[in-house]
This record gives sequence, structure tokens and C-alpha cells, in this order.
Amino acid sequence: MPSLIKRAILHPIRTGSIAPSSKRLVDRVLELADIKAGERVIELGAGTGAFTRRIVEEVSDYTLFFALEIDEKMAKETQAKIPKATIYPDSATNIDRYLEQRGFNGCEVIISSLPWVGMKESIQDLLLREIFNALNDSGRFLTIAYIHGISTRSGKRFRGMLEERFDGRVYRIGPVRQNLPPSYIYHCKK
Repeated sequence: MPSLIKRAILHPIRTGSIAPSSKRLVDRVLELADIKAGERVIELGAGTGAFTRRIVEEVSDYTLFFALEIDEKMAKETQAKIPKATIYPDSATNIDRYLEQRGFNGCEVIISSLPWVGMKESIQDLLLREIFNALNDSGRFLTIAYIHGISTRSGKRFRGMLEERFDGRVYRIGPVRQNLPPSYIYHCKK
């Protein structure tokens, strides 16, 4: 059984998907993120590195970029595949720790492929609070949501939490059907 499928079956909340994000989904998210030279960019849930690889290719030498991946084994594997990236094997709740280590108190862009729908409400709330607090004024948060989870109770709750946290500045784009599973993109502006 391929490694990602096995991880998704054994740890669905931590892994979230049976396949890496597609090129089309990654392209669309990065187009919306509109990363500029000198900005600080964080990825939450690096997984197999679909977003990580493209972010590393797109950012300038003046951009601070790092990723957090809670699955230590996956973080090490992805770091080995993408040596130019900095991937910390840690929880997304610790964004501020790694920003502070680099001498910053905020960032401009956070990109996430965390499996929101499978999380408890308290975890969703904690993560969104940490994400919002880590963003500088006018910061951008982009995350994906699988089409099958949008209409679930947890999916609706997550959308409501985004709307509340980002004061209605939440845009749902998609679905991007060239992804397994098809996905929406939430683009949130602080």
C-alpha cells in the first residue's frame, strides 16, 4: 500500500488526503497568494511537499519561508526531497515560535492544506486563532477544503469560523476539479 494512502487510513486527521495536491490546485492557490519579494510565507501541513516545492521555486531570496508538518516522518521525507525548504516537524499551533526564532512577530501569507473537516471544533478554533494572530495587517490566509466536506456539519462550522475570525473577508474559489478529491480554496484577508 502506498505510503500516503496508508498514512491517510491510519491517521486520517493528521494526513487528510490519499493523494498529494494536484498541480492545478497548487497553481491556483499560489496565484491567489500573490507572494511578493520580501514577504514572510508559512505553509501549514507540508505533507508530501506539493505546495512546498512550488513555494520554494516561486519565492525570492529575500523571502522568509518555512513549513510545519506534524507527522515527523513525513516532515523528514519531504525535507529530504526538497532540501532548499525549511520544514519543522511540529504542530501548526507553534507558528509564532518559529517566527520569533527568526526575529519576526508576523507574516504576510499562510498557506494550509490541513484537514479542517476532521478536526474537533476546539482544535479548529485554536489553529485559526494562531493563524490570525500570526498574520500581519492585510495578511492573507489560503487553505483548501475538499468538496465532499463542505456541506458536512464540521465543514459548515469551519466556514462560519473563518467568516467570524476574518470579519467576512473570506472568498471561496472553485471547485478545482483537477484534484483528488476536488477542492475549494478559501482565500481569507486580515
